[in-house]
Amino acid sequence: MGFVEDAERFAQRQGDAFPFRFLRWFTRCPPEDGLRLVAKVYCDALPENYGLPETLGLACLKVLAQAFYYLATKEVWWRRQPAVRYGLETISWDYFDAHQRLFFDGLPGPNRLSPRTPDDFQGRDAAGPVARSVTPRTLAALLLAPLTLPGLWILSRKYELNLITAFRKALSVYAVFEGHFRRYPCRHFVTYEDMHNHPSRYLAFRQNCSGSLAVIQNGDRTYHPSYAFGMMDLYLSHGSFASDLFRDLRCAAKVVPAGSISLNRWHGLIEATVQSGEPIRYDILVIDQSCWPYNMYDLKTARSLDRLYANVNELKRRRPRYRIAYQMRNYADTPAVRADLLRWLRGIFTEPIEILENTGRGESYSNIVRSRLVMAFDSSLGNEAWFVGPGRKVLFVNYAGNPFEVCCEDPRFQLYDETGDPRAFEEAVERLLALDLPEPPTPARRRHAFFDGRVEERISQVLKELG
Repeated sequence: MGFVEDAERFAQRQGDAFPFRFLRWFTRCPPEDGLRLVAKVYCDALPENYGLPETLGLACLKVLAQAFYYLATKEVWWRRQPAVRYGLETISWDYFDAHQRLFFDGLPGPNRLSPRTPDDFQGRDAAGPVARSVTPRTLAALLLAPLTLPGLWILSRKYELNLITAFRKALSVYAVFEGHFRRYPCRHFVTYEDMHNHPSRYLAFRQNCSGSLAVIQNGDRTYHPSYAFGMMDLYLSHGSFASDLFRDLRCAAKVVPAGSISLNRWHGLIEATVQSGEPIRYDILVIDQSCWPYNMYDLKTARSLDRLYANVNELKRRRPRYRIAYQMRNYADTPAVRADLLRWLRGIFTEPIEILENTGRGESYSNIVRSRLVMAFDSSLGNEAWFVGPGRKVLFVNYAGNPFEVCCEDPRFQLYDETGDPRAFEEAVERLLALDLPEPPTPARRRHAFFDGRVEERISQVLKELG
C-alpha cells in the first residue's frame, strides 16, 4: 500500500510542474481535485499496471500524433442531442441483454444507451459509440499537449516511470467523455466500467451533467494501483469489502453493496444444478485466465501462469487419482485467441487434464458445482465459487510476486510466492481437499454480500432513488 503515499507525495511535490498545470487546465479541474488527478497519473504509470508497456520514445510520438489521430478518427462537428434522465454505458446488445436490461428497463425515462460499439438495440434510444465524439475546443487544446513532453520526459527519468503514457491516458479519457456527455447529455450516467474510475471521466461528467455518476462493480478488485484515486458519486459494489478498499485507495465515492450481476445472472442455473444432486466430477477445477498477451498482464505476471499450470500438470503426474479439469472462457468471438490458448495449454499439459469448453451458457458455474476445489489466479470466478454450492473451496495461486494481486485475505486459501515450489503447491491442494468448510470464509462473504437472485432489483431501486 506504499504506492498510495508515494502518489500523494508525488502530487504534492510535482503538482505545480508545467505538465500538470496544463492537465488541470485541459480538464478544467477545480483546485480541490487537482492532487487526486495528478496522483492518478502517478499510479497509472507504475510498472505493476496491466497492459503492454511502451517506451518513452513511442509514448512521445503518440502525444505528438494524438490531436491528428482524433481529427482523423473522431467526430468533431455534431449536433447536441436532447437530454435524458439516465444514460447507460454498455458494450453491445448481447451484453446489455444479459447483464443490464433487467435493472435498466425499470428506470423512469427518458433514457439512453451509450454503447462501446455500434449495434442493434431493438428500438431503444442509443447514442453513438462512447469514444466517437470530441469537442473542437478539446481538439485544439490537444495540439498544445506536446509542449508538456520535455517536463514529462524529465520527470519520467527522475522517477523511473513512464509518466508520458499515463498523462496521455488522462487527456484521452477526458477528451472522449467530454465529447460524449456534451453531445448526449443525461442527468445520471451508469457504467459497468470500474477498472480505473479515472478522475478525468468524472470531471467530464460533472461539467456536463447535473446528477450522479454511478458505477457498477464488474469484477473483483484488489489493492492494486490501477484502482487508486478514482472518482464517482456512487459505487454499487459486490460487498462491503469495497468500502475499505476505496477508503484505503483514496477513491471518492459512496459505496452501496448490491451483489454481483454476473453471479446473479446464473442464480437459477446454479440452484437447479445443486438441487439435481449431480455427483462430483472433478477434484480440481482450474479457471482460465487466457494467455499472454491477450490477458494484458505484464510479462512477469503472465509467465507465472506457466509455472502454475506446470505445477497442475506435475500434480496430476504424481497423483493420477485426482480428477483435474481446466475451465475455458467463452471465446466464440475470438477464435484466434482460443486457438493460441489451446496450443499453449497442450504444450504444458502433458498429463490427462480435461479441457472444458464454454459457450457462454453458464458452463463455468455448473462445473464449479461439480468440483471440490476451484483454483484461480485472479479471476472473479474464484471469489464467486464460494457461493456455488455448499463446501466449495478455492485456492488463489500467484507466483508473480506482485503484492497488489492478493484476492483472498484468508491465508488458508492463497498461495503467493515467487518460488513456484511444486511440493508447496501439492501440500496446499491436499490440505484444502481435506478441509471441511461448511460455509464461505469471512473475506469471501465481505466480497459478495448477496446471492439471492435479486441483485438487479437492488441496483434498480438505488438508481431510482437518485431522482
